[in-house]
Amino acid sequence: MNVQLYVTNPLGSNYHTDLVFKNCAIQLEGRVVPVDLVQLDIQGWDVILGMDWLIRHKVTIDRERKLATFSTFDGERVTFKGSGNQVTIPTFSAIQALKMLKKGYQGYLCAIKVAELKEMDLSEIPVAREFPQVFQEVPGLPPDR
Repeated sequence: MNVQLYVTNPLGSNYHTDLVFKNCAIQLEGRVVPVDLVQLDIQGWDVILGMDWLIRHKVTIDRERKLATFSTFDGERVTFKGSGNQVTIPTFSAIQALKMLKKGYQGYLCAIKVAELKEMDLSEIPVAREFPQVFQEVPGLPPDR
């Protein structure tokens, strides 16, 4: 590219590049489709398909069933089935994102995969450490109602 592209993710990490690879072949559901790839050193992601690609291939997304259907250049409609656990977004994060969008910031969809779960001790959490009588372990789940 003749310009530097700067990208910031919601966690504040910054990436920059001027490298784009035109007409690369990627495989989705056994179909080879062309895509222009911008090189960003984001670990854990192979490819992020941008809005231009999604529009060009008439992509429809069924978030509930984790399905994305796109058109090939031959006009064939192909459905891609996602996997993994459903990601829930905390309410405060959605409100904060809405405020930023209203201020004119651009929004991007990002998913985070937890690589390692670590059991935390109450003494490691500042607020919980100050009020141990409130933050006690719950003995089991509540009964079904």
